[in-house]
Amino acid sequence: LYAASPNPFGGSAKISFAMPARGAAELSVYSVDGRLVRTLVSGEAGPGQVDLTWDGRDNSGSRVGNGLYFMRLTAAGETRHGKLVVLR
Repeated sequence: LYAASPNPFGGSAKISFAMPARGAAELSVYSVDGRLVRTLVSGEAGPGQVDLTWDGRDNSGSRVGNGLYFMRLTAAGETRHGKLVVLR
């Protein structure tokens, strides 16, 4: 899981990760209180680099508020974490 870019962001952020082989992957964004905000990937991904864009919206399509958010990638038997800051 690579650092989001740009970070902080106001419109959208690019999130990338690399998979050693095709396999199951789940990438989700969470609020600081642990609430699931958005699932960006849930299923097969890879191999190689996967590039996604998060538009700063939750699963219902509403814009999230300013603040710190966490991304969690579970893939290839590992879990990785990263931080995102939304500033509009």
